[in-house]
Amino acid sequence: MPRSICLRSLKRTTLFSPGHETLTLNIAGTAVSFFICFDLRFAPDFWDLAPTTDLYVVIAIGLKLEQPLEIFTHCARH
Repeated sequence: MPRSICLRSLKRTTLFSPGHETLTLNIAGTAVSFFICFDLRFAPDFWDLAPTTDLYVVIAIGLKLEQPLEIFTHCARH
């Protein structure tokens, strides 16, 4: 039986709503910027924060654990 993240069956709209800002917090001296999986389609948003971000946290529901991580490399290439 393929493993998948337990929130996979939930609609994203029940968990997230569109925003107009990014969230970056200083956690123990590390600048951490938060995104959701849909944001991976917008690589420029990641690049715009790169000079002031040490770590990105991307909450990605609906991905199968065996799924190749090619979607994450999209941001690095563009």
